[in-house]
Amino acid sequence: MMFWSTSCDAVPDTPWSMLRYSMFRRGVTSFLAWRLHGEVRVKLLESGSRIRLARRPCRGGIITMDFRSKLAAAWQRNDSLLCVGLDPDLKRFPAHLQGRPDAVLAFCKGIVDATADLACAFKPQIAYFAALKAEDQLQDLIAYIHEKHPSVPVVLDAKRGDIGATAQQYAREAFERFQADALTVNPYMGFDSVEPYLEFSDKGLIVLCRTSNPGGSDLQNLTIEGGRKLYQHVAELVAGKWNVHGQNALVVGATFPQELADVRSIVGDLPLLV
Repeated sequence: MMFWSTSCDAVPDTPWSMLRYSMFRRGVTSFLAWRLHGEVRVKLLESGSRIRLARRPCRGGIITMDFRSKLAAAWQRNDSLLCVGLDPDLKRFPAHLQGRPDAVLAFCKGIVDATADLACAFKPQIAYFAALKAEDQLQDLIAYIHEKHPSVPVVLDAKRGDIGATAQQYAREAFERFQADALTVNPYMGFDSVEPYLEFSDKGLIVLCRTSNPGGSDLQNLTIEGGRKLYQHVAELVAGKWNVHGQNALVVGATFPQELADVRSIVGDLPLLV
């Protein structure tokens, strides 16, 4: 299990974002909105019912929540900063699941259902599924979360990092095939290696910054030009130039509390996956 860190409530403050936020607090993830006689009308696509909201400007269209709005709503809705990791290990499965062809899916669905009202995100680790030749079960799991617990975003933990052409395929894998809300990526090949993910403007990009593993210091803690640490430079880039659509976040380990505080001072209210 992991925790999100935020320096404030991070509630969207623009009128249209507030409409989406308000709807998502009601558990609505997809709706049709339009303006009629100065009032916003909303058709809930799941139920077909309509509600009337306060007067505010609105653009017509089918709306789905972007990652940051969905995450902020989950923080508020479940009063939680808990991100639940899904790392299926067959050796730890209960006896009644041993030998079942859908064991991975069944095990993870059990965790999801037990924690959905306590979590602000789910984070399946792709290597655990791929090693078991269970990518199809990962796809089914994410679809299940979106159907049964649509208010909780899904972070695909893959830590991708490669040249632009390959990154484009990784982006399609994460956001088109698996339909994840966000993806973890490695920044150490530079902006052109993360830029393809930014083409999916409503998806989250969660970038490695100061990781908790001991070997992270081999690179991340190096002193660079100006006396700064490399992880501080990464934090500045991700919160600044790279945050094209406002959907970025950072991975920062709680094993380094002072460095965690340093990152927070650099990035402001950018979400941190701790």
